[in-house]
Amino acid sequence: MRIVVMGSSPGVENAYRLDGKTLNGLLGGNTGNLAFVYAIASHLGGAAADGKPEPVRVVPWHVPAADLRGTADLIVLACANQLGPHTDLGTHAANLEAIGLPVVALGLGAQAASRDEEAVIPDGTKKWLDVIGRLAPGKAPNIGVRGEYTLRQLERLGCGDRGIVMGCPSNFINPTDIAALVSARREVPVGRVAAAVGQPYWRELAEIERAVLDLVDESDGSCIVQHGQIMVDLGQGELATMSEKDVELLRSYFRPRLSTDEFALWCRRNMLGFGTVPGWMNWLKRHDFVVGPRFHGIMLAIQAGVPGGCITHDSRTAELCDTMGIPARAASEMPKVLTRKMLPELFPFDAEGYRKKRKELGVAYASILRGANISIDQNI
Repeated sequence: MRIVVMGSSPGVENAYRLDGKTLNGLLGGNTGNLAFVYAIASHLGGAAADGKPEPVRVVPWHVPAADLRGTADLIVLACANQLGPHTDLGTHAANLEAIGLPVVALGLGAQAASRDEEAVIPDGTKKWLDVIGRLAPGKAPNIGVRGEYTLRQLERLGCGDRGIVMGCPSNFINPTDIAALVSARREVPVGRVAAAVGQPYWRELAEIERAVLDLVDESDGSCIVQHGQIMVDLGQGELATMSEKDVELLRSYFRPRLSTDEFALWCRRNMLGFGTVPGWMNWLKRHDFVVGPRFHGIMLAIQAGVPGGCITHDSRTAELCDTMGIPARAASEMPKVLTRKMLPELFPFDAEGYRKKRKELGVAYASILRGANISIDQNI
């Protein structure tokens, strides 16, 4: 079967710099997208160490219909938090209709301020869901969602029978007993800390992120960026090319106690970003705990067998953590001052609970693939 994955790139080869063309054009504006696209490419046909899928073909969501007709048998959508007021997928709905091939969607999530609210979903996105439902390869559900909250949004729109809870495909990158690896590492006192940081517009998280970065400083750790061009530029050592306004925005948010020159040195010493999943995970293994508001930064730590904790701040991150048993704590419940000793207590890990959920979600994930007559990777 000729499978085409619609999504961002599973890895950036030979990248000197993740510039705007690369970050937005290939990675959907967020290097965290690497995690689930890499996972899907691995499960459907294997992904090489450099992140290039073989033989599964990965194309962007906006690929013209004419480019796929006659060259593919099935489309797999690598999804994220597309259900919300921030995204209208009417154009994508029309493109999928024009392509006319069977469709499977994996890892779809809804986003709102909290799970007590219903997600506001534009008409174009409602049509997109309807098109995916109509293009199902068979009678089995063909939309894998991140959790019960997202499934409720599908039910509210009358397409709940097309959905099944599977979490995120990134939960299945490492086929080994991750729970055992993480549990063993948690027995060791936390030495080096990595931060999965957000971006300077989340003002309500500023105090918490600064406290996490204090632990990075204290432990000679790392600050790993994912989203926003100025953040990624910072992580790629490009501060000298940035405007004074952007540098000041970042300095005042993350390290306000430092002068501009001190901040520049701090960034060169601590901040980095990644263009491939294997490189990212290997770097995380150098740390004893990874913490911050970026979910996929925490997930890749867990997949690498490193303890982690996600600081949740909206329905999206809370749902992901709850569904898959990833240690999490709401930003509103975080103390203002952190110590390394506090991290395992703030983010407890239920090894057996994680194993059970992972197995159940793996069954759901496999059922979607089987329903589309896709050969199933034995490691799911």
